[in-house]
Amino acid sequence: MENISRTIEEDRSTRLWIRDLIGMLEKLGRIFVTVKMDSCGRVKTIRNTAQSIEDRLNVFLSAKQNISWIEKSDSGGLEFCSLPRELERILYHDLWHTGVHSIITSGTISVGGNFDHFKRMTGIDLLQPQNRRVMEVSKLSPFNYSQNAILYIPEELPFPDIHDEKYIEAISREIIHLICATFGHTLILFSSYWLMERIFYEVKQEIQSFPLFIMKRGRMDMIEKFRRSGNGVLFASDSAGEGIDLPGDILSSVIIVKLPFPVPSPILEYERTKYDDFSQYVKEIITPGMIIKLRQWFGRGIRRETDTAVFSILDSRVGIHGRYRDDVLKALPDMPVTGRIEEIRRFIAEKKTGEYFLL
Repeated sequence: MENISRTIEEDRSTRLWIRDLIGMLEKLGRIFVTVKMDSCGRVKTIRNTAQSIEDRLNVFLSAKQNISWIEKSDSGGLEFCSLPRELERILYHDLWHTGVHSIITSGTISVGGNFDHFKRMTGIDLLQPQNRRVMEVSKLSPFNYSQNAILYIPEELPFPDIHDEKYIEAISREIIHLICATFGHTLILFSSYWLMERIFYEVKQEIQSFPLFIMKRGRMDMIEKFRRSGNGVLFASDSAGEGIDLPGDILSSVIIVKLPFPVPSPILEYERTKYDDFSQYVKEIITPGMIIKLRQWFGRGIRRETDTAVFSILDSRVGIHGRYRDDVLKALPDMPVTGRIEEIRRFIAEKKTGEYFLL
């Protein structure tokens, strides 16, 4: 989705346009009231549909308690979106304040074993301390990351800037080295479609030994093609960073080009207004959101106890002196960390069998 710039509440022309649209729907409803019902009930269906759309549009004009905005979909259509400003309070009253017991489980709702971000965003933290009966536990992964995984963080990469040719060249070079070191078997995750396509064609000029696939918008079929290839390289966006299951040697290298910070949105803009201190907003909203997404992406690499994988983060902000290095390493499973590509080659040579290299 692509945000169209401003929330509806801030955009006077959009509000006028919605009012005009509501007026037309009202006229349409009045017209169909005078029309005789046909045998199939189509008139009633049209009238009810018009009323339903009218009711929904009125939400965007009258409910100041909502955050309302318009998005443009990948197909070019417009989508009206609305979310309660105090969603966490609604969840508190509807779920946590009722006395009904609940169990919430997930592999990625804690940040470094801490659930504060999740509790704040879902209203659980609104429970009064004297009435609080919240039990929480964070368990380590059952997978042996210290033996079956390695984390590669190269040094001296430029600061992430898709408009900097030196940055694009450096990332392309690192990706080429990693693909060769792991003999393909690679998923590369991007947060920018433009950068993904640009680097894909840069890498394609250098890599002929392994099949390369690019997963553009809506092309989920590329995951199956990658799976069947055995040793391919899949360039993908966020949609491939969650929920896909590629166990075994099909996927043995996960490359994260850039830390997955939340995309600016009307919701985040509203959250920003709750904080007088911007650094506190980053600490409590932006960084935890990034960490949760990063852990979801890491989850693609090892899917069963016998899997072995290389993880790479090509973001200078996780380097030795990077601002987010401590936050990232604390949140990820314990595994060896290296900045040397030779260590990646050695890891693959030790962990993989002969068949892996013959595909």
